[in-house]
Amino acid sequence: MINIPRHKMQQYPIYVEQPVNANEAWGIEAPDLPGCFGAADKEQDIIAKAREAILFHLDALGSTPKATSLSEAIQASQGRTTLLVDVDTRFIEGPAKRINITIREGLLRQIDAEAKRTKQSRSEFLANSAREQIAHTD
Repeated sequence: MINIPRHKMQQYPIYVEQPVNANEAWGIEAPDLPGCFGAADKEQDIIAKAREAILFHLDALGSTPKATSLSEAIQASQGRTTLLVDVDTRFIEGPAKRINITIREGLLRQIDAEAKRTKQSRSEFLANSAREQIAHTD
């Protein structure tokens, strides 16, 4: 398990709505992020699905708004079940930016081959490799 620095984590409150019948999913809302909703088919997937929805929303925003406290979220919950979700905000990066780098030709061939093998673009491969390296150094 990777140890993530506390300042790179945010705890966002979520509201959870229980399904009325077996054909419905658990409803998830992140009140600090207007328009951020999710759903989980299984109760045990609520946190993971909430985290996924929050990360997707934050990535689209390109920023990490401050989360309200649990007590504030409960007060505003109108009786809904309220939970906190730990979210790793290290990779909320904002919009893409074109860069120019210099790299050895042989290494570039290896990068391109691995990117092709893993069905990624060169940019995706380099960004994902950088994220992985950063995650191991925090």
